[in-house]
Amino acid sequence: MRGLYLALLLLICSCQNGIKEKQISFYYWRTDFNISAREQLCLDSLHAKTLYIRLFDLDTITRSDKHIDIIPISKITNSENSTSRNIVPVVYMTREAILYASDTDSMAARIARLVQQMTKEYQWHFDEIQWDCDWTPKTKQLYFDLLKKLRYQPIFSNKKFSATIRLHQIKHRSMAGIPPVDKGLLMCYNMGNLKEYGHRNSIFEAEIAADYLKHLSTYPLNLDIALPLFQWTVWFRDQRFKGLIRDVNEQSVVNNPNFIQAKEHLYSCQSDTAWLDYHFQKGDELRFESVSIDQLMKFSNDLRGRTHHDSMTILFFHLSPDILKNYPAYELQKIVDQL
Repeated sequence: MRGLYLALLLLICSCQNGIKEKQISFYYWRTDFNISAREQLCLDSLHAKTLYIRLFDLDTITRSDKHIDIIPISKITNSENSTSRNIVPVVYMTREAILYASDTDSMAARIARLVQQMTKEYQWHFDEIQWDCDWTPKTKQLYFDLLKKLRYQPIFSNKKFSATIRLHQIKHRSMAGIPPVDKGLLMCYNMGNLKEYGHRNSIFEAEIAADYLKHLSTYPLNLDIALPLFQWTVWFRDQRFKGLIRDVNEQSVVNNPNFIQAKEHLYSCQSDTAWLDYHFQKGDELRFESVSIDQLMKFSNDLRGRTHHDSMTILFFHLSPDILKNYPAYELQKIVDQL
């Protein structure tokens, strides 16, 4: 009887301890691979041995004859000759690229050639590659078929496949399906509609996240977790989405006398003005969106115990000197320790 009690006690303690093996990593999403001193210090402080580096995006262009081509854009260049960290290449595919991928055999071969060319040129050896696509029920079959075809490309022989998974694809997996990969990467951000007018935060909403997390423990793929470390400003005109501004922080808007605060994180332009290469009209509104350390701490606590495996990589999106000013390494470590 005493032995049974001890076994139950150990089981309870192991559940309370959360994930046993945790690796910290970062996405690198810029088009020039060049790690700054601040970034190096953060990576070293967190013992982050791996970087998930976006190689290129796949998108569509319409030619003059109305034919739609699928092309690679935003290809990364390498200003550093080498890196001591492990590399996981990431290929981002737009929904349109998948929708017009009528020949998945040819598309898989083209992707493989470009991945091989770039990783060989930059001397990046990899054991895992990640596919990033917000597929829909309409594009699901084409995307999954493409992933299967990519498996047959020689460069991906014996490589681990991972795929990004959005929260809505967890909740509605009967419609979304399960991608044919070895593991998933759960993207815990971009939860709302960026283009929807109002003062809600499209990057992160605790109420929305809580609803999705209920479905996490039964998802059949092992999941790593990606948490947001970024901010942006959403521009509205006549309550309609006008654009996304990445180089304006909230304090600079507060300090600009042409804008007054209408609601929390929402600012209204008082007169026509040119500012930071943008031309704002009277009545334009700017919504500042970000995620605080406190929000991430609470969310990581909510995540605790919801996954069904013992090891996990926690990725932060994304690595940038400006971003790291707002998220000290010791705070990020505390977020990971809670999981």
